[in-house]
Amino acid sequence: AVKNSKALVEYVFSQYDAYIFTEDDNVFSPCFLDYMNKGLEKYRDDESIYAISGYMNPIQWETITKATITHVQDYMAWGLGCWKKKRQWLLETMPEPYKRFVCGDRKKLKQLMSHPRELFQLIEWIRGNPSLDRRCDFTVACHLILNNRYVVNPLFSLVRNMGYDGSGINCGLDETGYLAMQAISTDKYFDIVEPSSMDERMNLTVEWNRWKDTNHFSEQQRNRVKKYYWLYMILGYDVAEFAIKCISLLVRVKHKICCKS
Repeated sequence: AVKNSKALVEYVFSQYDAYIFTEDDNVFSPCFLDYMNKGLEKYRDDESIYAISGYMNPIQWETITKATITHVQDYMAWGLGCWKKKRQWLLETMPEPYKRFVCGDRKKLKQLMSHPRELFQLIEWIRGNPSLDRRCDFTVACHLILNNRYVVNPLFSLVRNMGYDGSGINCGLDETGYLAMQAISTDKYFDIVEPSSMDERMNLTVEWNRWKDTNHFSEQQRNRVKKYYWLYMILGYDVAEFAIKCISLLVRVKHKICCKS
């Protein structure tokens, strides 16, 4: 799948300067392409914007606004548009292995500690599957945070992901049901309206960060990422990695002993 996606992107970039990416379990609003085409044109030369995403979590926004979009430091690739030059920037500035690049640098760790969910994913998910390093959405999100770049997202989702209904191969069942049943816009056209002020934009950002850090991110995970953070900060990358492996091994052994008894 990774090789196929890479080959397709390279083919598109041989003829065009932008592309729209989707997955086979995404369902789109009638105005999705209108939004994408307008966004790709509007933000083409804005260096602070890395991509245009059609997805938004089901947030009940408290901020009273006429805006239709917001800027987030995340990478939700369920219906996403990007430009050739910005994609090249990402590939040229993201070293490999990326986890070591971030967790071996105390300054970068401090920056990401204000985004604990992304830092947890970078540390824990790559530990479980090293092939994800530099190849997954959360690594892109980390890089956007570290480089102060954003993705444009609608305030009301234009994409529904059907892959979490329990019938897919790579995704499990979302027991809350909000993903497979999420409401999306039924509009035929999309007008891109920016927040009217920096205060309004900041309020939306605060609400977005509060939502993502309180949903699908448990207190246990939050405590674990704090422990990881301090191990990397105090011991350095290599010693911390060894310590974390030892701790994980002891936890598994203890769990097996408890199960047998």
